Amino acid sequence: IVFTCFYIFFFASTWGPAAWVVIGEIFPLPIRAKGVALSTASNWFWNFIIGFITPYMVDESYGNLKAKVFFVWGATCSACVVSAYFLVPETKGLSLEQVDRMLEETTPRTSSKWVPH
Repeated sequence: IVFTCFYIFFFASTWGPAAWVVIGEIFPLPIRAKGVALSTASNWFWNFIIGFITPYMVDESYGNLKAKVFFVWGATCSACVVSAYFLVPETKGLSLEQVDRMLEETTPRTSSKWVPH
């Protein structure tokens, strides 16, 4: 129970709200509404899947992972950190129009060096 509380605390103070900010910034203006809608639907879908399969993963008659299930979710979160580092562009201090221009002219890995013009 303590580790679940740690997980909720750290997720709610880092990835949780940051994901919604990134979602609102990285889609180009013409498809932003559809992109945010699909991202929200994906969030609800994966929350349901995780909530549905976790009891089976820890149950003695099915997965029997017990507390080891947190290694599964820890590995998943670690993979998300790596993919976010390489695939999410740096949008700090840019307007939405500048973000659109930046995404047309550069890649996420080199976005931190991009200068608005």
